[in-house]
Amino acid sequence: MENKSIQTNPQAQQMKKVGFFMNIAMGITVSVILSTHGVLASGHFAIPMLIISMVISCILALCIGFFLPVKPVKDTLTKNMKMPTKFLVANIITNIFYVLIITTVNTSLMIMMARHNMDINNVPASVPRPSILATLPRSWISSYIVSYVVTLILEPIYLKMAFKKYGVKPGSGPAMNEEKKPE
Repeated sequence: MENKSIQTNPQAQQMKKVGFFMNIAMGITVSVILSTHGVLASGHFAIPMLIISMVISCILALCIGFFLPVKPVKDTLTKNMKMPTKFLVANIITNIFYVLIITTVNTSLMIMMARHNMDINNVPASVPRPSILATLPRSWISSYIVSYVVTLILEPIYLKMAFKKYGVKPGSGPAMNEEKKPE
């Protein structure tokens, strides 16, 4: 029933396009920045590692965005916690699970690649190998901070771009009007 209303409602179709645009724009941007941050933070900058990290991170972020879209999660969260959608805490909480998933996969992958490179390059066994468990907490914290700042800065910019591109007037959607109703 909801799909029929989306098909017949031009405003809903436009908002769906805005959501698709936001998923791609934010997913790619945050992935590229997190990948660059991760490789630089590792202390072993290498172009191949950066490229591999970016590709995997972008694929992962886009998959997460399509299968677990931010807007519905944020709306459900804010509704259940009885807080406004634009509330800072809602953004903080919504951002957590995306960063945890992307950072965990990227960090684990980079550590496995570092260990593999050490084995291929015949690095002596006396040289300590990087540990996933020792690296993850620090990586989560720094990646979360970077991701949150990037999201906080770029989300409104990308949203304005998407609204302009698809001809949507901010505040004219049905969800926006529901929030404005006095109780």
